[in-house]
Amino acid sequence: SSNEVYHTWYDVSESTWQDIELVSESSSPDGYSSSYAYGAFSGSSSNFKYHVVWEENVGTNKYILYRYKDGSNWSSSIDTIDIVSASDKTGLPCIAVDPREYIHVVWADSVYNTTWLLYRNMKVGSGSWSNIDTLELNSSLTSYNRPVIVADDWNDLHIV
Repeated sequence: SSNEVYHTWYDVSESTWQDIELVSESSSPDGYSSSYAYGAFSGSSSNFKYHVVWEENVGTNKYILYRYKDGSNWSSSIDTIDIVSASDKTGLPCIAVDPREYIHVVWADSVYNTTWLLYRNMKVGSGSWSNIDTLELNSSLTSYNRPVIVADDWNDLHIV
């Protein structure tokens, strides 16, 4: 079975919810788009992009995936940010966009009782992700919560 990722939004000026749209579009019969989706905005109200990341299990691999909506259209492709073995505990992605229009993504990974936070970024519209940065959290940590990333007005990043 497949649990897809969907998006909708509330239009305050019209006091109505907009149509629910499919984001993940999993084509694999083994595909599973988890509930671990997260979104962020960039741009102005007249020229905005809505960015979404989520994890998806396909066969024996887990993927951290990214897609954006530019105005009224979703991007035609879905970017794969990371692929890891499904035997690893990975996922729980979070996304933020800073004032310079850089997208920042963080997610957790745990293998052999060592937990890391993984991080990548991309300038909005560039289509080119940075290399993966790895931050070791704790060699004895066996469980963890979703990491959350935010960008402040000075372009500094904060991960909780």
